[in-house]
Amino acid sequence: MKVALCRVQIRLYGVNSLKEKRGIVQPLLSSASSRFRVSIAEVGENDSRKKLILGIAFVSNKASYANQVLSQVLNHIEQTARDSELVDYDIEILEGF
Repeated sequence: MKVALCRVQIRLYGVNSLKEKRGIVQPLLSSASSRFRVSIAEVGENDSRKKLILGIAFVSNKASYANQVLSQVLNHIEQTARDSELVDYDIEILEGF
């Protein structure tokens, strides 16, 4: 079993309130979760209007497939999140059992 983890740092532009931030984040989380069958959540910078940290997890039997799925999710985030810039990300593949 392979567990792929990804931490994504995103910079948001033109966001003036946490309510506006939620309006961007919630649809993004829902679409990524349903489209790619990943677990995704906001895991940091919750009180910041300009920064967003997402955590993504995916389980597979092949590391290469898990990495491919996370790459697709990152592309989806870049294309979907309006007025934003993907600043940095880290991917780690853990082997279990």
